[in-house]
Amino acid sequence: MARRIRSNFLKLVIVVACVSILIWLQGLGTSPDIPHVNEESFKHILTETYRKSDILNSISISDDTYDEMFKHMPFSTVISSLDFDERCDLYFKTLFQKNPQWYIEPTKNFSFNKKYFMKYSEYEKSMVEEYKKKKEKESKDKKKEEEKPKREPQEPEIPSDIKEQWKSQYKEAWDNILRDEQLLHDFMSHLRIYNKCYVEHDVENFATYNPESNVLALNDSDFIHAQREVLAPLHLPSAKYKMRSHFKHFASCQSMESSIYPWLTSKYPTYKRWDNTKLIDELPQYAPRSHARKSYHKSSFAKDSHSCFLNQFKNNLNGRGIVLTIADGHLEMTIRLIRLLRALGNELPIQIVYLQDLAFETKYQLVQASRSDFKGYPKQDLWFVDVSGALNEKFAGKFGGFGNKILATFFNSFEEMILLDADTVLLEKPEFFFNLEKYIKTGTMFYKDRSAIEFRPKNDIIFFKKMLPSIMDTIMFNIPQTTEYTLRRQFFQGKNHYMESGLVVINRKLHFSQALVMAQLNFHLPIQARVYGDKELFWLALVISGNENYAFNEHFAAAIGTITPDTERWGNSQEVKPLRSKEVCSNHPAHINDEDNQSLLWFNSGFRHCGQSDKVDFEKEFAYKRRYTHLKKLSQFKAFFVNKLEIKYAVIPPVDTSKADNDDNESNMPWISMGGYCNGYTWCGYSSIGGTYTKDGEKLTNRQDGILIKFTDSETRRFQTLGDIWISKFDYRSPEKIKSDQEKDKKKENVDPGDESAILKALEQDRGDINGDSQWWISE
Repeated sequence: MARRIRSNFLKLVIVVACVSILIWLQGLGTSPDIPHVNEESFKHILTETYRKSDILNSISISDDTYDEMFKHMPFSTVISSLDFDERCDLYFKTLFQKNPQWYIEPTKNFSFNKKYFMKYSEYEKSMVEEYKKKKEKESKDKKKEEEKPKREPQEPEIPSDIKEQWKSQYKEAWDNILRDEQLLHDFMSHLRIYNKCYVEHDVENFATYNPESNVLALNDSDFIHAQREVLAPLHLPSAKYKMRSHFKHFASCQSMESSIYPWLTSKYPTYKRWDNTKLIDELPQYAPRSHARKSYHKSSFAKDSHSCFLNQFKNNLNGRGIVLTIADGHLEMTIRLIRLLRALGNELPIQIVYLQDLAFETKYQLVQASRSDFKGYPKQDLWFVDVSGALNEKFAGKFGGFGNKILATFFNSFEEMILLDADTVLLEKPEFFFNLEKYIKTGTMFYKDRSAIEFRPKNDIIFFKKMLPSIMDTIMFNIPQTTEYTLRRQFFQGKNHYMESGLVVINRKLHFSQALVMAQLNFHLPIQARVYGDKELFWLALVISGNENYAFNEHFAAAIGTITPDTERWGNSQEVKPLRSKEVCSNHPAHINDEDNQSLLWFNSGFRHCGQSDKVDFEKEFAYKRRYTHLKKLSQFKAFFVNKLEIKYAVIPPVDTSKADNDDNESNMPWISMGGYCNGYTWCGYSSIGGTYTKDGEKLTNRQDGILIKFTDSETRRFQTLGDIWISKFDYRSPEKIKSDQEKDKKKENVDPGDESAILKALEQDRGDINGDSQWWISE
């Protein structure tokens, strides 16, 4: 372990010694002492020492703030003279001196146009096509001339000034792209350095080793000490300037936070419990571990106006719990999830985080689902977390849609959290996930998406590499370089979808800045346009922070259900032969535990066979006839799709990056979209792909195997039991809602179908939510 800790610094010692001997041999020194090393040589030594991955050799971007710093204080002096806190202070003092009003702007208008990421030859070709179409349209719009003898159509000649204009536009676009990428890199650099210096310094102030990534990081004080120790033989320039003013003397903590995180108000969310206990300016306090549900008391800390909000908030996170973020439209799914959690014996508190207020009826029904008697299952400790006061209203619009999951990740009060989507189906008790080996080691547990053959352009990969920590971040602030643990992942090899975020497990005390960086990634179009929603941001936020202490379940998502008969896969073919691979068609990305390669842990899209049943055109899909041909009637087809999912098998397809065309009628891809079913949500997965094929008269094979899992009888019975609970009927409506629904039914009965004005009047009266004076909480 000690050897691994010192490995980089042993390398540095060797480099320094070699350089010193070389200089002495060249006669550049006149004394027996080792001579001075100039700034460029010194910088080169450190740069070569800390570079870890050849994959990043082509990326040379660096934070502009460093250049400004070293104008006023030489690089060698900073390294040899300043301790860690002084380096932090110098960095941010430089930012404030350059522009006292600087801040990271969430609403910064970055442009993004995919066509400029082509090579110029491809761009010019696309512009030629556009030019042709334009000229053809202009020609059609002109009055017809007298008929002339037919002749071959002539290619329109493109004037040279038009071509020059294209070149100019392309160059200008790339100037803007590089400028924007530099600014985004600087934004990310400011974030990770601020978080390292002032938010997570206490968390990271010890040596950390991630056995998953095989990366060990020195704590900050040892890092500085080791640098000085190995550089001591060099005659570095003496410090002419010593930091005398600490950060707090040149900028307040509050002003600093507001520059980095202007979307925060430095106020706490409002936490409201099912029994109407309301906490403002304080967090709920839970007893440790599994007793959290049974024991709650108010936080004992008093808000310190002199300390940073983020430090206060982080230091008072406590307990374990489940986190959701929903809108009123997710009510039914959330109730089904709560009932499932009760059946699983969940004892963890649940916090529902929202920005736009939930309707009275939504809260009422959720409390009833959590606290009403239900087959003797444990009642749930339900909380509602209103973040509207904690969020700067000016930037609230940046958190729409998937952005709500970022707010939920950050503003829940748990030290350890499981973030769930409303349509997530758990098949294990929630606390199971906190006991997974990878979570215990790293404080995270992430799950992969389907391994479909869908790729992102090369420029996306280059862009994300530019957001990673620079060499100077490592030299100055002990922020590790990104290693092959991350860079060899399929995402950085071009895979379009890598993470599935229906269930995310994070120790927030260890990874507090994760959600803060995630928010920043979500703000800007060049990042938003390159990922789908929130999914990739959970782990990329850690990577961009210089934190590789994260873990993924080894397996990509599985297809779950029943095996498709071979006869159905052959379709209308006259000759049906047994197929080697097995096909499972599914609407639910599912996740198999990599600790036993058998257990089904969770899946998405609810427990109905088709989670999109309310949007399906059943007549159209029934006529598709690619699968489900055993269902002979439309009524059977509809009932099958609406009813409970039958789970007997799981298929984890092989991970391949290219098609495996073959002569055996086997699938050539791990996943095939069966878009004609379940409103486009059906994907078929294969236990193997490829087969035999002939090339140049030679018989070859390109077969690749995945994993086929047959669930045991006891597992299948468990799935059936949980599915019955999830899909069963319920009615948690408030008395006011019941009365309102009854009145609506009467109105519909009394309205003449031909009386349009009466119908419109009835609809007008029906609008709006129930917002009476009734209490949605329960007194016990």
